[in-house]
Amino acid sequence: MFKLSLFFCLFLSIFSFCQKKLCQNVIKTNNDSFYLICRGTTSKIGFISDFNLKDKNITHVGIGVIENNKITIYNVNNEENKNGNLFIENLESFINPTDINYLSIWECKSNYKEIKLLKEILNNYKSIKITFDMDFSENGPYKLYCSEFCATVLRKLNPKKYNYYLNSKNLDLAYTRALHREILNYYPVDFFQINNRFNKIYETFY
Repeated sequence: MFKLSLFFCLFLSIFSFCQKKLCQNVIKTNNDSFYLICRGTTSKIGFISDFNLKDKNITHVGIGVIENNKITIYNVNNEENKNGNLFIENLESFINPTDINYLSIWECKSNYKEIKLLKEILNNYKSIKITFDMDFSENGPYKLYCSEFCATVLRKLNPKKYNYYLNSKNLDLAYTRALHREILNYYPVDFFQINNRFNKIYETFY
């Protein structure tokens, strides 16, 4: 029994390592693309996916850029660190949640000038304390949820090219009581999938 457990743990470690290597290999290390990195976790899939437009697998999204030949992912979540609720992490850290069950990577073809501007916009957020928006409403530039952060950054990058709109959803009684309103205007986690600017280049289920 012990040997079987040991083999199973070893298999999972090798499988996880191979997935990470494959995932990293599909990401280009040049400056003509940036990425939206999406993950799904079992703890959030039950209610976040209800608000997605069509993608029922993802519950969280961040923006990825290449820095020092590796991807750096900027994302806002309801945990907290020295940057408030803004996390700047590598791919291994981003897919670290123990209950992760899904990952997808979406590439946006770009150019050096646009990527440089995107990095400047993201870098400016390092000196700002971002608070996670538990109300999921427009509460100023520094109180954001994950998809709102991504949509805001993209709009700053190019307001015509990346002008994504809020989605409206009628809430049931439970959500109405929790959020104190009957209609929610929000950016779904899969907001960027309404057009073909972003192409899915990697997908895996855990």
